[in-house]
Amino acid sequence: MVRKYIKKTNGPAYTIENLDRAVSDVVNKNRTYRQAHETYNIPISVIFHRIKGRNIPLNKMGARRSQALSTEVEEQIVKCLIARSRMGYPCDKNELFQLVADYVLVNNIKTPFKDNKPGPYWYYLFINRHPQLSFKKPEHLQKLRKTARDPEVVYDFYEKLKTLMETSNLTDPEKNCFIFNADETGFCTDPSRLRAIGEKGKSLSRISGGSGREFISVLACVSADGFCLPPLIVFKGAAVQAPWTSDKSYPGTLYAASKNGWMEEPQFFTWFCTSFIPHVKKLRESKGLTNQTAVLLYDGHCSHISVRIVENALMENVKLVKFPSHLTDQIQPLDKYVFGPVKNKWDKLLVEYGKTQMGLSSGRITKAQFSELLKNVWMSGIIPANIISGFVSTGLCPVNATKFPEDEFDPALLRKYRKQK
Repeated sequence: MVRKYIKKTNGPAYTIENLDRAVSDVVNKNRTYRQAHETYNIPISVIFHRIKGRNIPLNKMGARRSQALSTEVEEQIVKCLIARSRMGYPCDKNELFQLVADYVLVNNIKTPFKDNKPGPYWYYLFINRHPQLSFKKPEHLQKLRKTARDPEVVYDFYEKLKTLMETSNLTDPEKNCFIFNADETGFCTDPSRLRAIGEKGKSLSRISGGSGREFISVLACVSADGFCLPPLIVFKGAAVQAPWTSDKSYPGTLYAASKNGWMEEPQFFTWFCTSFIPHVKKLRESKGLTNQTAVLLYDGHCSHISVRIVENALMENVKLVKFPSHLTDQIQPLDKYVFGPVKNKWDKLLVEYGKTQMGLSSGRITKAQFSELLKNVWMSGIIPANIISGFVSTGLCPVNATKFPEDEFDPALLRKYRKQK
């Protein structure tokens, strides 16, 4: 006799959407397990196991809920997370959510996420799908001391940099052109803000009219062989206006705009893809080194470490190296040997320009004039010998930890470090 099975239930009385809400409420501590059970009519055990990533319920069709992001996209995110952690800039949950949201938005990926940002449920499944990742407390080596220089941090940086140079085949001086340092700085546009000599004990003023932004951001990038890439000028505004650019600016100058006039992720990413990467490719072709790794050293600003920036760096065989916090004044070539002479020339140019405008205008440089004037100091202030000296004196190329001045260390920390060694 054939036995006929009669289904007694129609599956769970709750929806996956409500289950996601319940999980989110419990994880974010908006509700207790019991309150979530009473609100959404979902068993406490189901909520608990879902948070732990176990016993994922099936939908009415009997299949697991599909991934919000494709396997290829998740693999790229995993690579970027690992690369960031190696740089000393790991993500917490909220940073991961924001990185994913930015990646989804930039690549126009359709997802079920609210405002393109994933939630706790996606996070737990994502971690379970990628066992090479784990959520743990990082070692805050760079926060051991805020005012004193810690030798453990400094010498650890140099040791890792030396290993990177060796594994990347960059110890040959002829390959110094593949070692870069990038950083942005602000150029004052109002001569009244510059220092001058006056009577001691008396306030000092310089005649100037109007008000407005006093600085324009400029990104510079130099290599250890003394070469300097064209600058990237970041104006304050919604978009770059045609009058702000000039045919008389430094050859290859790039322009961008941001809401506050500071360097942000979109501007840095555009520079990285349209200026830096093409330059590296030309170097490889000219030297016949198609597989040569390039190294880019910079500070740890959030605009420099988005998913798509790290993703492109991995794809183009570029190693991103983050300077330790609060140490760029001692180990960054641009800070030590390049920006100083450029700023001195700029200040002189600014004052002279202001004198020519006395009685005619406020003396403040406009956006339309900025790029042409910047060309003058860029060509005369950035000297190849200074760039090379910057890399040598900071111990970056060749790598030499002894170049870091010991008098910058806290004496007690230095003694402790030597005893440990």
